[in-house]
Amino acid sequence: MRGNRDDIRQLLDRIVNEVDLTPRRDYWMVRTDRGKNYDPFLQHGIVALRMPYVSTAFVSQMENMNMPEMEYINHIKAHFLGLINNPNIAEMEDLQEIREPSTLSKRASQLYSFCLKMRSGDIVLIPSSDSSNISIGVVDGDEMLIDERLNNQYPIARRVRWINQISKNRLEPGLYRAIGNHQAMTNISKYSESLERNFGSCFMMDGVCHYVITFNSEQIPADKFFGLGQTLLRTLQLISEQYDLQIDVRDINLTMNLNSPGRIDFKSTMLIAVLMMAILTSCSGGDIAYDNVMHGVSETFTELVQKVSDFFGVEGDNAQMSNTISDYLNGMDAQAVEKFNQNSMEALRQVANE
Repeated sequence: MRGNRDDIRQLLDRIVNEVDLTPRRDYWMVRTDRGKNYDPFLQHGIVALRMPYVSTAFVSQMENMNMPEMEYINHIKAHFLGLINNPNIAEMEDLQEIREPSTLSKRASQLYSFCLKMRSGDIVLIPSSDSSNISIGVVDGDEMLIDERLNNQYPIARRVRWINQISKNRLEPGLYRAIGNHQAMTNISKYSESLERNFGSCFMMDGVCHYVITFNSEQIPADKFFGLGQTLLRTLQLISEQYDLQIDVRDINLTMNLNSPGRIDFKSTMLIAVLMMAILTSCSGGDIAYDNVMHGVSETFTELVQKVSDFFGVEGDNAQMSNTISDYLNGMDAQAVEKFNQNSMEALRQVANE
């Protein structure tokens, strides 16, 4: 087996060279008409813009054009002006808002972004009434929603796969600031780091690798929290020394949000992040898994986890370290972000079906 010949350094280098963790997406907030559409959006797996004066036929026509952004926006504005000047519909209440030139331009830009800039894989956030809850989802497909039943109510809609719902009192500062914008739709990419922390376990941003762990316990014992950090750093140092990885644990920074559920975001290099994932996978007996992160190199990551398990052994000081980390993880109900999100959505679906 190749894994019997490769040492930890070679396995880490292979993963670091083959896995791209840099997100290539935009981040959007779509309002829900003061919460009225929050539950319907979740139920139908969509987001939509409230523009009843825009037909699906016009949107389809736009999708088939190929113009620079400003030409698109001017085309939409001209269409809106045509609607305003149409005596048959000019009195439509929703049309009144776009009579102001500034609002006309704003709505045209929003429609362009929603239909043509928002792409499959983008992250979207929606707030409930009074923003008491927010839900985070992933845009599912590049096409606009074509569903006669739903289009009657939502002519401008996109499919979304919802991944998490967070109550307002558990938001980290970045997400709290993101919901402060009251536009119908806005790009919130400046809060991308906060959104990514709630989406996945590992990502690269501005040259820094983020490794995120969730803790689902209502209360986190101080000894377990600080003990996990100390033991994890000690393990990293020992593995580094044995395999000449030249890791300096002082290069690791972190961001903490210890609301329940809590998150710790370790910020370091990708090599350190992948090694931490392998350590926690080994110490949890596989309960903390990173299949989504290691897509395409799962075999190599499995070999890495086995090498880490061999380092711990079955007895002695290293084995005791592994058992200690395992106890800390269990005591805080530690989970990969992806698993936590999956469990959260399943719990919400069960509540909705009761």
